[in-house]
Amino acid sequence: MKNRQKTLALLVAAALAAVPLLTAVPAQAADTLTITSTQPVTGTVDIKYEDGRSETSVPLWTGSIPTGVRIPAPKTTYSSSCSELTFAIQASLSYDEMSDVDIDFEIWSTAGVKVMSDSIYSGSQWNPSGGPTQIAALTCEPFADGKYNLYVTTQYQLSTDGLLTYYQEGKQTLSFSVSRAKFVKCKKGYTTKIVAKTKCPSGWKKVKA
Repeated sequence: MKNRQKTLALLVAAALAAVPLLTAVPAQAADTLTITSTQPVTGTVDIKYEDGRSETSVPLWTGSIPTGVRIPAPKTTYSSSCSELTFAIQASLSYDEMSDVDIDFEIWSTAGVKVMSDSIYSGSQWNPSGGPTQIAALTCEPFADGKYNLYVTTQYQLSTDGLLTYYQEGKQTLSFSVSRAKFVKCKKGYTTKIVAKTKCPSGWKKVKA
């Protein structure tokens, strides 16, 4: 009986030890999208009064927002299928005042599918030094060439009663385009490589990427 229990315990230990080996998948770094065009944007909100008057707030943040990107050629034949877009924006108010400012960046296809997004919520996500704050949007979904819409929504918190929070909001829509760097996948013997051109070198055969 003791031998059976010992054997069972060894089998269980071996199975548990093998789990990390079976489930662990090497993480792949995302390909950083190359920014090809930008547009200067000032983030404001529309202030509306009870008497019907409205006005635009002072600038809450500024930035050169990407309006065009290029998907880079893969570095290897096993490159990640994920894409990341990074850029910076600058707060226009003090760090304490920016605690009431939230921003959403969303890229949508013309077919109505959200492809990529990132947000700044609460003061803890603004750069406390007062310098630029980084935006990093990531997608691992197919990102096809073509036209998209980039929606930028700025919200300024007016008050909160603990249950409901009241905001003023400003929305901007930018045209956004995606292109892809030219490359070919080439093979020679048992070796395969990516070439950032439109054709393979002499002696190499183009294969399906």
